[in-house]
Amino acid sequence: MVIKRHDRMEVTAEERALIERLRALDSYRRIKLIEIMLDEGDPDPDQAYFKAEAWQAAEREADEDIAAGRISTFDTVDDMITHLRSLSHEIPDDGEV
Repeated sequence: MVIKRHDRMEVTAEERALIERLRALDSYRRIKLIEIMLDEGDPDPDQAYFKAEAWQAAEREADEDIAAGRISTFDTVDDMITHLRSLSHEIPDDGEV
């Protein structure tokens, strides 16, 4: 079905409310939202990986860890490496960072 600019179509009250909300936005935001809607079915190939279920599952797991406080912060990279080495005997201490 091809809809042309001046074609008439029935619009539900919900759709009309959405149109009015879009009209209330500044031009930049309105255009960006329309671009997002149009791109929804055709993701940017460079971004497609981030929409993959494996990536999204890892993001949810990370969010849960952060919410539960299962995170560590460090003042320096050396402090972080020392901490990581304390967790694993597989990381050799070869002096390289």
